[in-house]
Amino acid sequence: MYFKLMALRGGICLLLFCIQSVCLQGQAGEFVQGSVVDLNTQEPVAFATVRLKDRALGVITNPDGGFRIPLRFRELEEILIISCLGYQNREVRFSDLTSAGPNRVTLTPQPLLLEEAVVLGKRKRPPSPRRIVKRAIEKIPENYPVEPFAYVGYYRDYQQKGREYVNLNEALLRVTDMGFGTNDFEGTQVQLYDYRENTQFRRDTLAEKPYNYASRDKIIQNAYLYGYGGNEWNILRIHDAIRNYRINTFSFVNRFEKDLLPNHSVSRKNDALVNGKRMFVISLEKSRPTIDPYPMSKNKIDHKFRAEGSLYISQDSYAIHKLVYKVFDETGGKSSREPKESAADLLYEVAIEYNEEGGRMYPNYISFHNVFTLRRAPFYVKDITLDFENKCFIAEFSNDPVLLVDKTVSNFVVKFKRKRLKLDQVVRIKDRYHLFPDPDDFVQMAHELTTSYDESAYFSPDVLEFNFSGIYDRKGNELHQYKSEQFHQYREFFTQRISPEAHTPVDPDQVMNKNAPISRNQPLVMPSDFQDYWMNTPLKIME
Repeated sequence: MYFKLMALRGGICLLLFCIQSVCLQGQAGEFVQGSVVDLNTQEPVAFATVRLKDRALGVITNPDGGFRIPLRFRELEEILIISCLGYQNREVRFSDLTSAGPNRVTLTPQPLLLEEAVVLGKRKRPPSPRRIVKRAIEKIPENYPVEPFAYVGYYRDYQQKGREYVNLNEALLRVTDMGFGTNDFEGTQVQLYDYRENTQFRRDTLAEKPYNYASRDKIIQNAYLYGYGGNEWNILRIHDAIRNYRINTFSFVNRFEKDLLPNHSVSRKNDALVNGKRMFVISLEKSRPTIDPYPMSKNKIDHKFRAEGSLYISQDSYAIHKLVYKVFDETGGKSSREPKESAADLLYEVAIEYNEEGGRMYPNYISFHNVFTLRRAPFYVKDITLDFENKCFIAEFSNDPVLLVDKTVSNFVVKFKRKRLKLDQVVRIKDRYHLFPDPDDFVQMAHELTTSYDESAYFSPDVLEFNFSGIYDRKGNELHQYKSEQFHQYREFFTQRISPEAHTPVDPDQVMNKNAPISRNQPLVMPSDFQDYWMNTPLKIME
C-alpha cells in the first residue's frame, strides 16, 4: 500500500491513525530513575541513548531528560554508556546510582567544528551541500540493511497539555523488517510483547477522540492527517522518511529520494562529532511555501508555511545518522523576525536517528509530534432519551441548568421530521429537563418511530432534532459555548535491542494487524527474554 498526501483548504497533509485504548498487561518491578542534563546549561538532554555496556540493551531519554533502568541490572554491576549527538560520551557505574533518586548525569557538549576540506581526487575542495545530500541519498541501499533484520523497543503515544502528560499508552514491540529494498508497510511484521493504557496518567476522553474535520471539534489547524485502519504505530512508522525514502511520507519532504533536494534550499553548518566520527551538518529550509488547492476560487487564502530541518551525514560513509524536521504555520501573518520556536505556530516535527552497527545503519529512535486544537464546551447536553411511558423527552446536562433567559418552553425547540413539535410543559429535575409535547402528538410520533425507523436513526437530524438556547449553569457558562484548547500529540519509538539478522520466520498468528488499532484484539507474544525489556515511562508532570 502506498500513502498519498491530500490537501484540505490549503493545509498541509500528514497521516493519522485513530486509536481506542484498552488496558492490557502491565509491567512490575523496581527501577532506578535518572535524568541527563547539559553540563553547562543544566538543561535536560532529550533523546540521549542510555545503554548497558555489555548487553547492547538500553533506552532513550524522555523530553525532560529522564530515564529509568530496572534495578536488577545494578546487581549485575553493569556500566551505563550515555551518548547523544553533540555531546561527549560518558560511562557511569550503575552502582553509583541510588534507587532513592533522583540521579542527575551530566554530559559535556562537543566543541563546534569548523568545516573541513574533503579530498576529492588530487584536489582538496569542500563538496557542496547539495552534492553531500545527493550522495547520501544515493548510498542509502549501501548504508542501510537490505536483508531482514529485527529490533525490540518501547513505543508510546501521549498528549501534553501545559506541563502535564495525559492519555499515555505504552507498548513493547518487536519489529521484523524485510530490508530497505522492500515496501515497509506491506512487508514489515510487528509483534506486540506488551501493551497498557497507563491509568496513572490522567485520561482526557475528549482529547482521545479521533480528529474530526466535519464538526471541527478536534483538528490540526490548516493541516489534515489521513488515517489508515486506526493503528497509531503505523502513523509513526510512515513518518520515517529515511526508511520510506521512495514513497510519500509527509509534506515538503514527500519522497525523500526524489523531492527533498528540489523542495529545499540547503546549506552547510559547522561539523559535528558522533561517537568520534565527523559529521556533515546540512540545514534544510523551505521559505514560506504556499499551497492553494483552489486556484480558481474568488476567495483566495494565502496559506504560508515555513519548513526547516537538519541532516547529520557521516563524512566517511555518507550514511544519514539523523534527520530533524519542523513545519510552522505562518498563515496568520506572524513576522519571520519573531521567534521561530513558537509552539502556537508549530504544526508538526519529526526526529529520526539511526546508529551504526556492523557497518550498517539501524533505527535508534523516531518521534513524531504535532499540535492540535480541541473545542470543549464546559456546559453541554450529555444525553437525550425518549420516555415512552410518560410521553416526554428527557434532556440530561453536564451541570445543573439554573437559568432560562425567557423562563418559558421557547428555550427548547424539538422537531420531528423537520416539523416543530409544540411543547406543553417543561419540568426540571436536578440536571435533567423533562420536555412534554402534546400527548397525542407524542403517541403519533412514537408509533411512527417504532414502526418506520431503526432505533439507531431516531436522533439523526432528518428524524428528531433538538435546539436549546438561553440556558446556563451555576458558573455562568452558556450551553454549548465552545472554548478552544491546544494540545501536543506525541508518538514515539525507542529501540532497546537490535538483531542484525532475522532468519526465524514470524508466525502469522502472532503478527499485529496493521489495519486495526494497536489496542484492539491484537495478539500478545511472550518471548523467553521478555524480562530484558521495560517501559521507560515518563513523569506525569514535565519538570
